[in-house]
Order: sequence, then structure tokens, then C-alpha cells
Amino acid sequence: MRILLVALFLGIVSADADTNLIVSQLAKKLQCEPNPLNLTTLANGKKYFFSAFEVDWYEARRFCESNKMQLAAPKTVEELALFFEETKKVTSPEASWWVWAMAASAGGRESGEFWWGDGEVLAQNSALWSGGDPNDAKKGKNVCVYVNNQANEKLRDYSCAEIQRFICQLPEYCY
Repeated sequence: MRILLVALFLGIVSADADTNLIVSQLAKKLQCEPNPLNLTTLANGKKYFFSAFEVDWYEARRFCESNKMQLAAPKTVEELALFFEETKKVTSPEASWWVWAMAASAGGRESGEFWWGDGEVLAQNSALWSGGDPNDAKKGKNVCVYVNNQANEKLRDYSCAEIQRFICQLPEYCY
């Protein structure tokens, strides 16, 4: 009963919700607060952390996860445009930013495909790719995805070991 009252008070569930659902949603919500990072809310209503330092893709992922976030996954042209608008405000025109997508070879899957962190395939013929990309996945190295201020608001691929800035995203259940 106390859990239901707390969940109702926080506006997480309605009065007729299943107890297991309530506990699950409350647990997720409690994981979200407080976040010590300086987050930026973009026009899509989502909250992001734009790093001021550079690391490889794996360390970027670990940093985001240790702060109860995930690498950002810009899955639409509109979301990419928002990223580019913000990254141009906070850094030089040459900066690159890791996002949450990688080549199958880097994630232990079948070679030749890219996928987002949630498992959804990022097709090689997607309109989200910059002209000529992806082009590094066939070179036999672990390849991850980034955005670059010079890439005309499109995705690029490169070795996961390269050092770049990164973008973390607060999970949607935290809104």
C-alpha cells in the first residue's frame, strides 16, 4: 500500500495500476534522481549531457552508464539536426561526438550491419548516414558511430578506439 501511495504521489501511475507495474516504474523513476551532470533539454523534450572531454567509444559508454544514462541514439533526421545545433554552440566546428550505435563486428553480431543500443538495426542505406558512410565496417576493425559538425547533420562511422567527445541521453522513463 505504501508503494502505491508513493507512486501516486510522484505521478508515476494511476490508482488502478497493477502492483508489479507500480514497483517496476517506481524503481526506474528512483534511478533517475538526482543526476549530478549538467543536462541540456533540447526541443524534443529529451535531456542530454554533451561532454567537454574526449574518450574512446567504450569509455564514453561506461561514463554514460555510470551516470544512469546511455549514449544518445539520434534515430531521426530531426533529432540529428537538434544535436548539430547544440554541438555547434558548445565546441569547435571540427569536433566529433560518439553516439549509441555500432557495427555488428564491434558488438559480436553478424558482420556488415550497424545497430542501435536498443538492438534496432541501423541500415547501411539509411538517410541518416553521411555520403560515403558507412565505410569503415569492412576494414575488419571495431567500428562505432559518431556525429561530426562538418558532416551535414548526418552520421559517420570510425574506429571505436578513436578519442572523441560524446553525448549521453537520460532514459525516456526519467521524464
